[in-house]
Amino acid sequence: MKRLGIVSKLTLWYALSMVIIVSLMLIFLMYIGKKITTDSIQKRLMDTVHTVAKEIEYEDKISDEDDIYIVYGNGYIEIDEDSLKGKDGIFIALYDKERGMLYGDLPAGLQSDFSKQLQQIRYNGVDYYIYDMMLNEIGLENIWIRGISRPMESFRDISKISLMALYTFPLLVLTSVLMGYIMAKGALRPIENIRETALNIGSDLDLKRHIDIGEGDDELHKLARVFNDMFDRLHESFEKEKRFASDASHELRTPMAVITAQCDYLNSVKLQNSPDIAEYVEGIEVIHRQAGRMNKIIKNLLDFTRLGNNAYNKEIVDLSALIIGICKDLKLLNINDINLSEDVEDNVYIHGNRDLLYRMFINIINNAYVYGKEKGSISVSLFTDEKNIKVIIKDNGIGISKEKLVHIFERFYRADSSHTGKGTGLGLSMAMEIAKWHGGNIIAESEEDIGSTFVVILPKIKA
Repeated sequence: MKRLGIVSKLTLWYALSMVIIVSLMLIFLMYIGKKITTDSIQKRLMDTVHTVAKEIEYEDKISDEDDIYIVYGNGYIEIDEDSLKGKDGIFIALYDKERGMLYGDLPAGLQSDFSKQLQQIRYNGVDYYIYDMMLNEIGLENIWIRGISRPMESFRDISKISLMALYTFPLLVLTSVLMGYIMAKGALRPIENIRETALNIGSDLDLKRHIDIGEGDDELHKLARVFNDMFDRLHESFEKEKRFASDASHELRTPMAVITAQCDYLNSVKLQNSPDIAEYVEGIEVIHRQAGRMNKIIKNLLDFTRLGNNAYNKEIVDLSALIIGICKDLKLLNINDINLSEDVEDNVYIHGNRDLLYRMFINIINNAYVYGKEKGSISVSLFTDEKNIKVIIKDNGIGISKEKLVHIFERFYRADSSHTGKGTGLGLSMAMEIAKWHGGNIIAESEEDIGSTFVVILPKIKA
């Protein structure tokens, strides 16, 4: 049984269920049919005996020549002859316990003791019903009326139906097996399509391929949609990882190429008779600067990995104090004469990691400085509503076009290539990951030559 396929198992279960149900139905119908027929025969037998009893009288003399008269005692038993004849399989006879049968017509050899209860006697393989009734009228005290009912056509019909059911039962089993197989095969065809598509995706590594099982809203179609959504997410994730690996290798290739070229140059200078110390110092500074850039990139990549592994702890952080401290420190730098102002609501706390929150806001505000205009302005505001904490960072810098705005949170993406040397391209991407790690989000709005607005939304501490 364990080696059978799902189609075979469903077929067997369906066929077995149909056989059991039909068998039970046939048994039930035959039982009910026989019971109803038997009850009808018994009732008709008793009613006939009672009717005949009302038509038998004791007379002193013969008064009606059309009736039958039997000498009994000092008089006669008057009998309506028609009432003693067989009536649809019912035989009627008149008995005297001492003298035996006085009149009637009964099946030969069928005998039994008199009883006031309905009797069932099997004779020559056939069941007969016998009903006796003793007369109580004056002059008829020892007279019994016996009624015997023989099997009717209805019993023979039931037997025929039973034989027909027995003969057609194998055909019913075969039909059930065939119908069960067709139904199971059709019902499981979408699963086979899912299996084949999954195998093709696994062999071709083509996550863009979807499972197509047609239109529908049953469980299998819902399962197919879940798989398709999963394939889409996996494809998107793999594409991002590929793009990330490509961008990371590209970002690291540039400083590595500069360092290699600088080393080759310094090596060639060393071969000269009188190397210039200034050239050595300048070359080492270039190598140091590029090595520092590589170190930042690698550190950021490691931080991304730690965020994905949930390697940071959470605590209650005074967000108001954190924002005020960041703004105070950045004001001291006086970058490009940009005016930094803050409007911070007091006593705003969050359940998070202080270092990550500090880094997120520093990255966003530094981005505003990098792309800000000289003598421009940056405003930072912190407030709360019923559900969330919101931090809005707004600048009047060069802004970002709508086409580029949708990509600014991607790793290594830079909206303005002229600022390539001023960062790793991971700042805003890291900020978004930190916000999501805290259960929040960042919404960016921007317009070219007018400025950008970043809204950081974080969950409030539940009371």
